[in-house]
Parts: sequence; structure tokens; C-alpha cells
Amino acid sequence: MELTENYSNPSQTDLVIGAFQGLYQTCRDMQEQRVGNPATETLSMDEVKFRTAILAQLQSNLLPSLVEDFAHLSESLDLNAVGDIINPRLKDTLAITSRLSDTLNQIENAINTIAPMPVLGGLKPHTSDEKYGLVKEHRCQDLLNTFIPIMYHYVSVLFQKHKRLVRNLGSLRNRQTIGPDDQSVAGSTRVHRLRKEIIEMTDDFSQSIHGLIEKSQRSDFVVLQRSWQLDVEVLDEQLADLTQMNNVAIYWEARRDLIDVDPMVARHLRALNSKIIESIITLVKLFRIFYTRLLDTPKGKAGFTLDGMSSADWAKMRFVTGHPFSRISKVVEIACSTCEPGETVNRKARQLIGKAEELPSLFDSCLVLIGFHLVPSDAALEYTFKTNFSTLRGAIRTAMDHLKSAALEQHNLRM
Repeated sequence: MELTENYSNPSQTDLVIGAFQGLYQTCRDMQEQRVGNPATETLSMDEVKFRTAILAQLQSNLLPSLVEDFAHLSESLDLNAVGDIINPRLKDTLAITSRLSDTLNQIENAINTIAPMPVLGGLKPHTSDEKYGLVKEHRCQDLLNTFIPIMYHYVSVLFQKHKRLVRNLGSLRNRQTIGPDDQSVAGSTRVHRLRKEIIEMTDDFSQSIHGLIEKSQRSDFVVLQRSWQLDVEVLDEQLADLTQMNNVAIYWEARRDLIDVDPMVARHLRALNSKIIESIITLVKLFRIFYTRLLDTPKGKAGFTLDGMSSADWAKMRFVTGHPFSRISKVVEIACSTCEPGETVNRKARQLIGKAEELPSLFDSCLVLIGFHLVPSDAALEYTFKTNFSTLRGAIRTAMDHLKSAALEQHNLRM
């Protein structure tokens, strides 16, 4: 690693190191020294407009400026130079750290205004903020809860790495005036490693901030849909596992008298025959259809919107619509797990039936809540709610009954 002769003097190096240490402490304070504020019960429409304007400033100016400042830091330190020869411009670096300090203070003030830190114990979801738009309580708290970890995991760490880089560059310059030795070689290695780490982390940070901005611009419905999309992806994985498991069960059932099977494997296979697994597969497919239809509502035949949801309503919607997914996942987990030592196959079958029997009532609760809050965008399409969702109700109950019957028949159980 070589430095050009016009590298800044040691006093400027110390100033830059001090500036990075100050920025690091600012980040730590933003996370660790926040004070709980009493919640605002209601906002006037003027206050809603004011907070919405602050959010827009964050989205379009302050957060993008933070990303740009880190890109300028890399330029001032010549981190993207080709080869080992770099030409840091610490005078420019010092100016950028000053801008960063101002930007961070503005961001903190903006976020504190629209999302005051909850007092110890947290806040109950707001029950009357349905007209607050993008600055509903749950949205602002999510912005806060996403931004603070970014400050901790990326920004504060980047400032520390920049500080170490500048310190190592200064030490390396001093060693080069004496002549190359083992310490200068080690210093070059550290600088090379820090350059690489800073470049990669700056890119990750930039993506995180752009993701935060994009998330803060989504509608309530789209935020919910992102969580449902993750559920669908997990259900796809579960279907693949169950299909493979079913193939093994069918293979073993056809050859159970012809091949030797490990006793533990045999106990597991006796607990679940192909009829049981196929019933579980049907249930997983039905819930996958349910969540997929929720995802498709804006672009399918049935257009729906969330009507008048407060933060409390939104939190309940997210919680209740997640219940069927968590329960069917538990059914799959039981099905795919091996019998523990001392655990009877009958006990496992009873667990399976017990969890599966909860699915219809959980789905009914889902339908009630969705029917109340998901309003057809066109009144003439109101019948499509039944077409899209209610028809699944009977299919889910039938599939659960088949699973129960198969398990009872397999193990001669009485419930």
C-alpha cells in the first residue's frame, strides 16, 4: 500500500479521527440515550399534515443525503482507487464529517417528532388514528424500530472502521518516511482489509436505507402483503419437504416386508402413512391458496382495499391472519419430526390431530376479520369475497377431517 506524497499532515489526521469518534458517539447516543415521551392521544389534521411533510423530507432528502455522504467519504479517502496507491484528501473528509453530523441531527429530530420513543413498557396500538395516513402510529414506530438498528449495526460501525482506516493510513505514512519494514507491510495489510470492509458495508448500508424508504412509502395493505408473501414462501418449502416425505412413505409401504429399516426410522414411518401425509399436503396447499389470493387481490378480479383501519386494527389483522400459518406450520413440524426416545407413535398422532383441529376455527376468525376490513373497491364485486375466500372454508374443514380419519385409522385411536 502506497500513499502519495501530498498526504495530509498529522494534525489533520488527528482532526479526522476525532470527527469520526464524535460521529460514532452520536450514533450510540441516538440508540442508548433516547428518553420516553408521553404518547399523543390525538392529532389535528394540521398536525397530521406537518408530520407527513416531515416524513416526506426524510424519504426524499435526509435519508438519501446520508447515503450520498457515505459515498462521498469513500471518494475523499480514495477507497475505490485501482491498485494499492491511494490519495486520501482529508480536508474533504473533514468537511464531509461535518455535513454528516448535521444530517444525523436533522434525522434524529425528524424521527423524534413523528415517532416519539415509547415510555418504558411500550404503547398499546392507537385505536383512533385511521385517518393519519402514512404517519399512523404503527407506521412511525416501525420506521423508528427499523432505523435505530441500522444506526447501530451499520453507521456506528462504519464510523469506527473509517477512524481505524485513517489512523492506519497516518501510521503507514510515518513508517514509509523511515523505510519499508515488517510493520509497514502489516499496516498495508490492515488498510487493504479495512478498505474492503468499508466498501462492502457502505453498499449494504445504502441498500438498507433505500429499503427503509421504500417500506415507509408502502400502503398498510402492501405491508401486510409482504408478510403474507413470506408465509407463502415458507409454505412452498413445506410442500417440497412433505412431497419428499410422502415419496419415502409410499416407497416404504410398498417394500416394508422386503427391506430392513432402522428401528427409529421404522417408528417414524409407522407414525405417518401416505394417507396422513397427503392430507397434510392438501391442507398446506389450501392455506397457500388463501394467502396467494390475499396477495393477488389488487390485481385479480376482486380488488380490495383496507377500509378505515387504525393502528390497533392493523396490528390485529396482522396477528389474526398469521394464526393459520403458524398452526399449519406446527402441523408440518410435528409431521416431519422423528419420534423422540420414549415417545409413542400414538402420542405423536394425537398431537397432529389436536393441532389440525384448531385450523378451521382459526380460519373462520380470519374470514370474519378480513370480511370486516377488506372492502371491495367496486361494490358490484362484493360477491367475489365469497368466491375468493369463503369457498376455502369447507375445503379446509374437509381436509382436516380426512387427516383426522387417516390418523385414527392408522393407529386405532379414539379421540
